[in-house]
Amino acid sequence: MSESIFVRIGHVGGHVEELQVFTEHLRSKIDALLQELNTDADPEHARVFVSDQHGDNIEVCATGLMTFSTDEGLKQTYYRAASADKVAEIVTDFLVGMFGEWWAHEFVAEHASVPKGAPVFGPNRDPEADCFLHKAAYAGNLSVVRALVLAGHDLNRLDGSRDSPLVCAVLGGHFDVCEFLIKCGADVTARSGLGTSLLRIAEEHPAIADLLRAHGARD
Repeated sequence: MSESIFVRIGHVGGHVEELQVFTEHLRSKIDALLQELNTDADPEHARVFVSDQHGDNIEVCATGLMTFSTDEGLKQTYYRAASADKVAEIVTDFLVGMFGEWWAHEFVAEHASVPKGAPVFGPNRDPEADCFLHKAAYAGNLSVVRALVLAGHDLNRLDGSRDSPLVCAVLGGHFDVCEFLIKCGADVTARSGLGTSLLRIAEEHPAIADLLRAHGARD
């Protein structure tokens, strides 16, 4: 007879389902959620979660960060996976108590390496192709920006408009994001895809302009 499990599943920012599902169907439910994460360019959907009735919770980020938390503590790891289906298998194994094998040496946070180059989910997917960092910077979502930078996203990568994440943050007028990106090494001499300097873009945001000048930006 099939075992059922009560879970909450959804995006960190909302869209939460509470349901009772048979364990053999749980993986497909999680896989569907991860596929949405894999294709949705909205920075607010950069993290999804699954939690059970015991309070065990797993968050999966588009950055390749996975966080598992219980009342006994929290573990984090960066993962590389050939497909969302493999990540769904990992999450399902955790939630149904079959997690002895995979949270091994290479998945423990202090030993794990940040994913580079190869896809986070799909076999040919560039983890930065959707420009999550640029979108989060423009939206002023500092928590997502931090997570993406921590995951190794290129601070000075240009998006389809030839703008860097710092250009996007200045365009959005987000001082805290600009400050964080600059402290992490973002290029203050970058120009927009139209050739406009950061100081010119920041004309309507004096505090950001002062911050840029203090770190060597020139018009």
